[in-house]
Amino acid sequence: MTPGLVATARSRREEVRVLEGRVNELLQIERSFARTDPLTSLCNRRAFIDALQKAEARGRRTGERLAIARIDVDGFKNLNDTYSRNEGDQLLRAISTSLSLTTRMGDLAARLENDEFALLLYSCAPDNALKIGRRLVDEVAELGRAYPNARVSASIGMACFTASGPDPDEMMRLAGGALRRARQEGGNTVVMETADRAAREVTAAEPPAV
Repeated sequence: MTPGLVATARSRREEVRVLEGRVNELLQIERSFARTDPLTSLCNRRAFIDALQKAEARGRRTGERLAIARIDVDGFKNLNDTYSRNEGDQLLRAISTSLSLTTRMGDLAARLENDEFALLLYSCAPDNALKIGRRLVDEVAELGRAYPNARVSASIGMACFTASGPDPDEMMRLAGGALRRARQEGGNTVVMETADRAAREVTAAEPPAV
């Protein structure tokens, strides 16, 4: 092969290498977008469920305690109607920041849909999970003071499990049931439910300021 042909072959190999690198970067970006909520930059539902499944499988081997929380923003529709959707988006971003700052390093926060968030708390006993839930109720109530005509607060349903606990679908269902109870209590409330459904605790903060 002549020197010119050798140089051409090297140049083409380099072009292919660069193109492959760009394709891999685009694929990584696409995978990231597929698992990230674009408004808050938190994990989305898909990423949260994947993490929960992995944590549950590991917990069965190690005995690690897990807790999950499902969080709804009380008064969110009223906020959008009274103020604006832009204000609603700003509140969701602020709540996502509070979730990241209030929870411990290594825990996972996600936006499941619209105004519903979730937390996956690793190695977390029920009393510690409740403390986190109470702090979040206070955080959201404080953020809601900027919207006095909307009565913004948070309803939080939590569930704790040991290695012998239920599967991830049942975990989400139990936390969802606790969330419904929190709403029935009037919001601004944390409801904790254990896997055996025998122990429940409700903790309510003061009603949000009008």
